[in-house]
Amino acid sequence: MPIALLDRAMKKLGCKFRQAYGMTETSPVQTILQPEDHRLENLDRAFAPAQSAGRPIVEMEIRVVNAEDRELPVGETREILAFDENGFLYILDRKKDMIQSGGENVFSPEVESRLVSHEDVLEAAVIGVPDERWGETIRAVVVLRPGAVRTEAEIIAYCRAHDPFQVSDVGRFCRCAAQSARDNALTPSIYS
Repeated sequence: MPIALLDRAMKKLGCKFRQAYGMTETSPVQTILQPEDHRLENLDRAFAPAQSAGRPIVEMEIRVVNAEDRELPVGETREILAFDENGFLYILDRKKDMIQSGGENVFSPEVESRLVSHEDVLEAAVIGVPDERWGETIRAVVVLRPGAVRTEAEIIAYCRAHDPFQVSDVGRFCRCAAQSARDNALTPSIYS
């Protein structure tokens, strides 16, 4: 869950949070982030538990491997997954959606998290768009909160003021499109 959203939810609901991560193929839960791990501190570090998917559940074995199926050392940041020294699993990006711009790997969840930290942004999805000069540029599509009025330039300026990545443009789309964006159903329609 993006930190900005988690922070707002914890303040508004005033209850403890427990998050689970998994997928249907794994019966379905793989990791759990316990209530005591939802501390919004040390968020400037590469690894902070509140930014993780939690720790593997009992009897669950998760390995982070490279393309040759070799297990990677704890704490070594990879393009998609990493474990920290305390056993928390970090999902850094979706393999098919990592953006490679100007020789840099841009993790779309980081950009999406920054976008939804804006008070007027309800939802966001980010993809890479082919670019002759950079290889790919970052395209963000956002859903503004009801009644909010923001320009593309304002959203881009907000991103650039907070992070080194360069969002090239921002589009607006409906709530249903936000949900399909992660499955790449929206990708072809927002390239132009």
